[in-house]
Amino acid sequence: MLKRIEETYFGCSSAYEEAQIVLFGAPFDSTTSFRPGTRFASKVMRGDSFGLESYSPYQDKDLCDRLLFDAGDLELSIGNTEIALALIEGHVRTMLTDGKLPFMIGGEHLVTLGALRAAREFYPDLHILHFDAHTDLRDHYLGEKLSHASVMRRAWELFGDGHIHQFGIRSGEREEFQWAKTHTDLHPFNFEGLEEAVKAIGDAPVYFTLDLDVLDPAVLPGTGTPEAGGVSFDQLLRAILSMSQLNVVACDLMELNPAFDPSCVSTHTACKVSRVNHPGTAAADQTNPNHGPSSLCVKRGCGKSVYRIHAYASALSGRQPDEVFLRRKGISMARPCNADTHSGHFAGVGDMNPPGLRPHGKRGARQAEQAASISLVVEEIKGIKGSLPILFQRDIQEDGRLCALLVRDINRADCIGDGEIARRAKGLIIKRD
Repeated sequence: MLKRIEETYFGCSSAYEEAQIVLFGAPFDSTTSFRPGTRFASKVMRGDSFGLESYSPYQDKDLCDRLLFDAGDLELSIGNTEIALALIEGHVRTMLTDGKLPFMIGGEHLVTLGALRAAREFYPDLHILHFDAHTDLRDHYLGEKLSHASVMRRAWELFGDGHIHQFGIRSGEREEFQWAKTHTDLHPFNFEGLEEAVKAIGDAPVYFTLDLDVLDPAVLPGTGTPEAGGVSFDQLLRAILSMSQLNVVACDLMELNPAFDPSCVSTHTACKVSRVNHPGTAAADQTNPNHGPSSLCVKRGCGKSVYRIHAYASALSGRQPDEVFLRRKGISMARPCNADTHSGHFAGVGDMNPPGLRPHGKRGARQAEQAASISLVVEEIKGIKGSLPILFQRDIQEDGRLCALLVRDINRADCIGDGEIARRAKGLIIKRD
């Protein structure tokens, strides 16, 4: 029997269920201010990617060692910006809910806003690393607030001061540069200050957005708004590799315009950058145990729900949750859990938790179900009796390797039905209480 052959990005051969990273295209360029055509980038990059080797000698790593899935291109409304952004937001929300790391290929830079809106639900303390030739900080462009010239201004409205770190910037209005002095962390022309920014961000969640026009047009002429004087490929490569310790939870690559480089060198450069830019390729397998591949799977894939398990496990054991630890992950505690009564208000916990932990937020039930289900898997699959809280405390706070595997198993186990998982998990928790 013949099977349909579908073109995917090179190296993206895993099934969605097992993938850690999900690549997809967002072909939209309706607000482009100069030369449109970026909506064709993802399709062209797929074909050109087969000119690359999967192995990166820069990193001594191989794409074949990663679980990558190509979800194809979204069908976006070219004439309606809000509908297009809503579709992207929903797509990214689904991936984050499923424990995946989204990797979006644009498209114009405005599509980043859709992904950021989704990421904010999971990571309210998100930091944005922005490599670009342009500030993208206008309040509007010719009266239009939803423009690729104003995407970082809209991002600032979501996350506020101190959360946007901009590098390579060499073009923008005077007012944008003045506004940035008090609202963003802007570094003009190159990557000076990146090392300090990485240290300051620490283990906070990061969205990395790369506008390819940060490169000098002599290196990459195929973009919609080229700006002379950019960085070299080697400088960009080193900058990306220097971010390997960051907790990147989603990323994108924007503004390739294949039609303006008939030689296809720009497309090939974009593909090579994306190979380096694959989260997990640059960041996994570090000597630091807190940043190994399983740890990244926990921090990126499971997001806040994994950190919620920390408070959940603390309540089960009658311990006080580490509120500083929780707060850094965007989790609120109205009052601390009591060791005797488990009383406390825990944001995001549903009715399957110990007495006193009450639901808060529309995502609470599902996250509680996942937390409870992980307890069930520890008990039934690993055969661990009577030491669940200690296990969670150790693995989540230190490196989370076991939790990463368990969350993956829970995502796969969903096929038996959330109701069944919930029923069995609830019985386990009642027994433990």
